[in-house]
Amino acid sequence: MSPEDFPIFLKEIQVQGFKSFADRVKLELGQGLSVIVGPNGSGKSNVADAVRWVLGEQSAKSLRGSKMEDVIFAGSTQRKAVGMAEVSLIFDNETGIFPLDFREVTITRRVFRDGEGQYLINKASCRLKDIQELFMDTGAGKEGFSIIGQGRVEEILNLKSEERRSLIEETAGITKYRYRKREALKRLDATVANLQRLEDIIQEIEGQLIPLAAQAQVAEQSLALLAEQKSLEIQGIVFDVSDLKQKLGSARQNSDALENSIIEAQARLAQAESQNQKQNFDLKTLDETIQARQGEAFQAEQAYNSVRHEQSLRLERANYLQEQSERLSQEITAAEAKRLQLEQQISTLTAKEKILILTVAESRHKVAEQEARLEAARSNKLTEEIERLKADLFQAMSDQANYSNELTGRRQALASLEQQLLQIQHELGRREQELAEIREASGNQEEEIKQSEAAAGVCLEQAEKLAAQWNQLKQERQ
Repeated sequence: MSPEDFPIFLKEIQVQGFKSFADRVKLELGQGLSVIVGPNGSGKSNVADAVRWVLGEQSAKSLRGSKMEDVIFAGSTQRKAVGMAEVSLIFDNETGIFPLDFREVTITRRVFRDGEGQYLINKASCRLKDIQELFMDTGAGKEGFSIIGQGRVEEILNLKSEERRSLIEETAGITKYRYRKREALKRLDATVANLQRLEDIIQEIEGQLIPLAAQAQVAEQSLALLAEQKSLEIQGIVFDVSDLKQKLGSARQNSDALENSIIEAQARLAQAESQNQKQNFDLKTLDETIQARQGEAFQAEQAYNSVRHEQSLRLERANYLQEQSERLSQEITAAEAKRLQLEQQISTLTAKEKILILTVAESRHKVAEQEARLEAARSNKLTEEIERLKADLFQAMSDQANYSNELTGRRQALASLEQQLLQIQHELGRREQELAEIREASGNQEEEIKQSEAAAGVCLEQAEKLAAQWNQLKQERQ
């Protein structure tokens, strides 16, 4: 059989997320008869539902569901639910049955869980009406005879005469013309309604013609009166112009006299302005001289204040240096007294050290004698004498240890006192040097104070001279 025997050839069905088809599935259909075979519950009817759905089915019950979201894959124990269902039908358009310039026509429908839906023709967004018009008179619409589901044959046989007539018209290919006829009748009804509206408007305007004619007559009379008014105004203006010409002649005579008076007044004004300019120049020169003297007086006053401020700072510095000198002198005196005290302590400790050295030597000599006596007693086997000698020896050794410890402590105290003496001598030298520097700085400050006082006297004399000059210039200006 040739393709002409099958004017509409469905080449492929693509299903994704529709009912039991969780993954994208492609069903390629060849020429002739294609059969889908499978056990109950395998989803055979879902293929026919998918075709009906993509062609524009709006009833969820016809798709064996309660609402349109039921066509989306709801998930299983092993797969989670998806958020969109999409079905595409790919038709061969080699015969040109579809009025589109494509060799293949793809019809796509999508629906999301939020209720949003989309229709597409060759991936271009369109309306459901566009798809329905595309399939008119092809027998492939959602209500056409090309899709016969379960129980559909019995339903067709039991149809009423009007419903059976619609099915026969779809099969005969006149549905498109009936649709166009309905559309044309709708447009005719709209045109008739517009004509009736126009007639109402015409009647309303005709009722307004008589008042408008009266208004037009009044307007014509008004224009005539306006023309007469304009003519009268022109005559009045001509009369006014002749009167103004006479007045202009007399005004010109008066103007010549006034011009002569103006020339004389201008000459006097020029002479007065010349004198005024000379006076202004003299006044400006005097102002500049006064401003210069004011600037010099201000600078002199600033210099005097600066000198006085510097003099006060130097006096404060001199007082501070005097206080520092007195403090350092007191500290030097105290350090000198402490040095003498430490030297006396050192001499005392040195004498005690010599005595302790002699005492330790005597203790060692006694210990040696006691050891010799102890050995002699041991050789003579004198027990009582040995015990007495042991006690004396222990006492002598204890005294020796005490004297040695005291000697060590005195030596440490002596070393500490010598270290303190060195620190005091070093600090005494540093304070004497600071005292010398302060005395030298104090002498310099006294010299600078004398110079500042001399400069302040000079600035004061200049300020007094400038004040006298300022008063003289002020009197001259007055």
